Amino acid sequence: MGVRKIIVHAGLGGGGYAWAKHGFVAVNRFEVETILEDALNRLSANEMLPVERIFSKYYEDHPTGVDFPMIAWASLPGMREVLRGSDWHGALDLHNPEQFRNFSNYVFRS
Repeated sequence: MGVRKIIVHAGLGGGGYAWAKHGFVAVNRFEVETILEDALNRLSANEMLPVERIFSKYYEDHPTGVDFPMIAWASLPGMREVLRGSDWHGALDLHNPEQFRNFSNYVFRS
């Protein structure tokens, strides 16, 4: 079919969490920062440590990054509810082996 990329607007109910679990990446840093802020208000200090670590590491390595790996947050304690209430724009590059593998593992899980 020639499809290279799937683009979504995650929101509405549990969409922010669902698309994160499917392996979609966030393309807007401001939206990721908004989710981080919400997590700061809702999670304990111990729960926030890995959340902040993932955010900091990604943007240190990719200062202009547009492929924040939301899946890295999706399985952390407390982040399911934070992401369920989030609103972000995302993409899945079907030619990116890691993104495609995350998507396939989720969709074709047994």
